[in-house]
Amino acid sequence: MDEDLARVFRGIADLFAGMPPAVFLTLASGLLGLALWALVRAGGSVRTVLAVARTPLADLRSMAGGRVKLRGTAQPGQGGRGVIWYSRSRRSGRDSSTLTTTDNFCIEDVHGRCAVQTARTHIVPTRSDHSGGFGGQRSSAVERVIQIADPVFAIGSLQRDLPPLADVPGVHCRLVRAGGVLLVSGASEAEVQVLCGLWAVVQTVCAAACAAVLALGVWAHLASYPTTDGSVLNSFVDALRHTPWQPEPGLARP
Repeated sequence: MDEDLARVFRGIADLFAGMPPAVFLTLASGLLGLALWALVRAGGSVRTVLAVARTPLADLRSMAGGRVKLRGTAQPGQGGRGVIWYSRSRRSGRDSSTLTTTDNFCIEDVHGRCAVQTARTHIVPTRSDHSGGFGGQRSSAVERVIQIADPVFAIGSLQRDLPPLADVPGVHCRLVRAGGVLLVSGASEAEVQVLCGLWAVVQTVCAAACAAVLALGVWAHLASYPTTDGSVLNSFVDALRHTPWQPEPGLARP
């Protein structure tokens, strides 16, 4: 196992060491961006887990400020029946597409209704249906749904006396983002915590892996330059200026 790991490390180091400087800089920038993106997403998942666990329960009588948790049922903004929110993701070979409804909706408890702006909300469906390939093709589809009167819970900042949202006439109470969180879930609180906790682990591992590969790549690439002028960084900058798409001849391998 240790030998296999050492072989992988050596292979990565050799790959980065032999890259032209412009290719190395492009790949390093991509790895840095991916690591930062994964780290930001992991932070968002952790914030959601903490918000679900720590946010106090309120109802629509409450005048409490700051972040609150509401429990109620999903209701349409005006008229309609059946589906409140729907998302369908389809993949067939290399092609993929996603269709998501954009209508705003309400959460209703025994004391009234509160509007939710769909476009700024993290929505966890009540039900998800997965279908596999058919007809010998590699295709799959995932459908996520919240229907009218489905029990839901929501987390956000409860604000009143706001202009009504489109599709939600007459409702002047609204949930808005609080601490980076605006969540409506048809799943239980425990399920949301487990799901977001798992995503936080995956995203953190992805960020750490990208950072580790980046660190190894930077060391291997810079160590492959001669230090005749006393500075590896100067050698890299000179190569980037004069031969950006060609590996330096006779590079020393780390």
